[in-house]
Amino acid sequence: MKTRLYLLPLFMLLVCGCTPMQVPYRRLSRAEAYREVYVQQPRSILILPPLNLTADAEAAWQFYSTLYLPLANAGYYVIPPALTRHILMKEQLTDHSLFSSHDYELLDELFAPDMILLTTLKQWEKGFGLQEGEIIVEAEYRMVLAKTRQEVFNRRTTATYYLSSKVEGSKFLSFISSTVRTASTRVVEVARACTNNSFSDFPFGPYSPHFMKDSREDAGPPTMVLVWGSGGNDNW
Repeated sequence: MKTRLYLLPLFMLLVCGCTPMQVPYRRLSRAEAYREVYVQQPRSILILPPLNLTADAEAAWQFYSTLYLPLANAGYYVIPPALTRHILMKEQLTDHSLFSSHDYELLDELFAPDMILLTTLKQWEKGFGLQEGEIIVEAEYRMVLAKTRQEVFNRRTTATYYLSSKVEGSKFLSFISSTVRTASTRVVEVARACTNNSFSDFPFGPYSPHFMKDSREDAGPPTMVLVWGSGGNDNW
């Protein structure tokens, strides 16, 4: 019996030791999270067309239109997306998931950027139900240094907008028609909000008066979940 009593604490220790511990997210400063951006001080960004994993063929280009402004406003020279798209389609470089080292070298010859933004569009949903409809945009944003392809920023964001409504009887068809029109317009707004929030903590660039003055500010988490619209809240 004594032997069993002595072994029991050891057994409990081994069992407890095998239980995975939940490590809480520790908020980092921007200097800690995006160290290489402050060290390298890049000036220009090339935005590649998104990798589209959704069923909507037009979604990628609508999402692409949301990427330029937040980075330009942050103080970077962003190579015009329309020009980028035209040249890459001509060179048949439209799927960055298949890029080789040679392809990246060609990007350097064509554009000579300091950083490259790679995005993946994972959800672009406009769902409707009797009580409410919802719009969901989910995307991953990766920024890499052009020369070394070292990742300096990675964020996955899901943005959901609820079209609140309570519909009765014959009003249902009218509601669906109105909701479809609203959702078609607002899905781009949701995507823009998704992008703006994703880059809200990205270090300011050299063309901003805040350049190199924001390193002590908090960086956001690697994953963001954003919700709007419920209860009439329309704040983006």
